[in-house]
Amino acid sequence: MKFFLKNLPFSGFLKWIVVFFAVAAVFLISAFLRGGGERRPNLLALLHVPDERAPFIIVGVSGWGFPGGAFELFADSTTISPEGSVMTSLIPIFEAASDSALVITERGDGLATYGVFSLEKEEGAALAVGALPDKWARHFVMPQVSKLEGGVLRVVALNIVVPFYIETGDGIACVADSLEDIERMRLVRARSEKGIDLKWGLEGSWPCHITLSDGGVIGALASRGADSQELMDSVKLEVAWRRGSNDEERRANEGDSAPPAGEAKWKISGLGNCLDSVFTGSLRNLDWTSADIFIPDPLIVSFGINLPSPGKNASGFPSVIKALYDHLIKMGLKHADAQSVLTGQTVASLGGRTQILWFELPGIVLDIPGRGKVGHRLIERFWSDTFMGASPRAVDGFSTGGTTDLPFTVLAAANDEKAVIGLVPKDVEQNVELKLLLRAESDALAWLYADMPKLGAALAEMPSVNALFYEDEDRPIDTESTDELQKDLSALGSIFVVWDSPDSGRAMWF
Repeated sequence: MKFFLKNLPFSGFLKWIVVFFAVAAVFLISAFLRGGGERRPNLLALLHVPDERAPFIIVGVSGWGFPGGAFELFADSTTISPEGSVMTSLIPIFEAASDSALVITERGDGLATYGVFSLEKEEGAALAVGALPDKWARHFVMPQVSKLEGGVLRVVALNIVVPFYIETGDGIACVADSLEDIERMRLVRARSEKGIDLKWGLEGSWPCHITLSDGGVIGALASRGADSQELMDSVKLEVAWRRGSNDEERRANEGDSAPPAGEAKWKISGLGNCLDSVFTGSLRNLDWTSADIFIPDPLIVSFGINLPSPGKNASGFPSVIKALYDHLIKMGLKHADAQSVLTGQTVASLGGRTQILWFELPGIVLDIPGRGKVGHRLIERFWSDTFMGASPRAVDGFSTGGTTDLPFTVLAAANDEKAVIGLVPKDVEQNVELKLLLRAESDALAWLYADMPKLGAALAEMPSVNALFYEDEDRPIDTESTDELQKDLSALGSIFVVWDSPDSGRAMWF
């Protein structure tokens, strides 16, 4: 992942878009593998408050649940931190601590990192004499520890780009990549400076929480473009997570699907500057428990949503829906039919296999049930407009449209219940696991399923596809980047995210 990110030409604003969303997604996966334990003292109160005008991440963990995997993917990226980050070397230390709190924020052109974590007796004893504990030392190459004025320890090593500083006392260690932050944490402990007074709004009794703030970056980009330097109200994401879930025993007893390894709840605030209220205010929840969805297997990613009516011309709706609306009109559909196609239950999936030239690649399918006669007219226009009047072979169970293998495998068919368009063979196997998960979703606005190892394998195929369209020096994705990304994702599992509302929801990890 770090190689993939560092090759992207992001500006200072855009790199935080990557951090904000990518860390939010990836940390869930790594954190689920560890979270748990009883509630411990809140260490966040010992840390000084980051600047609200800058992007920041705050993590508070009780019981060995630090999401190290998420930070490990990004800490070394030159896109995120051009001069490197001490976070790389501190990840194992925070993961080993039973309780921890951490802040990462942007200052100038780089990142600032400071935090506090609990110490075992042997760790405190080693640090008291100016030595690194044995289980820390193995993460550093030729470390050297020196004691500064006031008992602060300075640590340097060949495998870290900048030193970090440690101050211990009362069974805890304060750590930072600058002496300024060590001093400010000292002031907080002396009550001369205010500490972080953060009341978690989600599941306060759960052991693990994180909040991410974009510092106003996303709102500025959404409203004024990437060159704007004016920051607006921050978009903030809060997530609480723990190992296992209340759903585990029920699923095991009913034999539905494998019990989740962990669960999370999340909430976003400040989206008013980024999303049009016309769209978000029109969204409505749906009962997915009995949905007969076309989900190709092996499944990589699938996304389902109950789309509201876009109205005429889809004004006020996201640009992707507006583009689809315009394309449907160009295909020859009437405005009323285009509105109907883009209204209601809609599922897009990446899965199965398809043949394009001599490459076998993952297929893609769009399933839009409940459109009735409009679905028939959509499929008729698809074949007459997109494939210039091709005569597809009929598919069992569908009265309109069908399939063809030339110039590549295409399925576009409809009956009175649904319309399906995709780059998959007609007899592609159907995924069962996701359908079992949806049995429990009787009131969801949208959902997302992703199999991370399969996603990594699919991305690893991209350089071969790029070779068809780009010269060597112009390829946007290279083999080294995709190989690293596949390696990172192969260690993860599958995630199922549910939107209960436009700005809140749940997630489970398997």
